[in-house]
Amino acid sequence: GLIVDAGRKGVMVAPLDPVHVRRLYEVRAALDGAACRLAAARMDDDLRARGQKLLDAGRRAMESGDAAALLAADIDFHLFLYEASGNPLFVETAAPHWRHLRRVMGAVLRSPEAYEWVWREHAAILAALIDRDGERAATLATAHANGGAQRLAPSLESKGAEP
Repeated sequence: GLIVDAGRKGVMVAPLDPVHVRRLYEVRAALDGAACRLAAARMDDDLRARGQKLLDAGRRAMESGDAAALLAADIDFHLFLYEASGNPLFVETAAPHWRHLRRVMGAVLRSPEAYEWVWREHAAILAALIDRDGERAATLATAHANGGAQRLAPSLESKGAEP
């Protein structure tokens, strides 16, 4: 679904479809929320340190404005949530969607305002996990995913889908 037939011109990168974007974020919201509930119960010093290192990497990428590093740090944080849950099926379930999520998350991270809210929300999710508050972490993670969809899908709808 990343490439579409462009007729005589060959192929082109498929435009981002706002309906598909919303569906991807619905799946991510469900997985992130469920993973956070489990991760909070397992939070220990090692997981806390790993989570903090990921936040620090994201903040450094944000300060440098390095789009590729920002995207990698964002993805790493969400994969951390799945791994911290202790249930490998979260990673496996999300795996087929990451090629599309990577592209969509890259579109979300196009502005400095987005960098700030993404990392502020990641910090709040990690704080809830450290507090071992699975419900608050799940609520924050779900709202974080839904917020990404709410910020991106309307701009795609108003402009028409874009690559």
